[in-house]
Amino acid sequence: MDRNRVVVNRPNVSLTAAEIMQRYFVNGCNNPDRPSGLFAGAIGAYDTETSSMTIEAELRQSTSETVGREAISRAFGFAEAIDVAG
Repeated sequence: MDRNRVVVNRPNVSLTAAEIMQRYFVNGCNNPDRPSGLFAGAIGAYDTETSSMTIEAELRQSTSETVGREAISRAFGFAEAIDVAG
């Protein structure tokens, strides 16, 4: 594949926020019925020992690495806000 990937590791992520990221961001990026305009796919991994989450996303050709990183960062912020509002 000649598409670029972006990897974002976020420290201090609650389990609930990680579940939100997995369910809505990662699964959303991998849904063939509703393809993402920015990402061609994503993988998420949560480390329970360090409470960190890593997202690796495959960028579409029209998506720059900067835009991809910012989108993932904002998704984390959204997931964390939902967790806090709980």
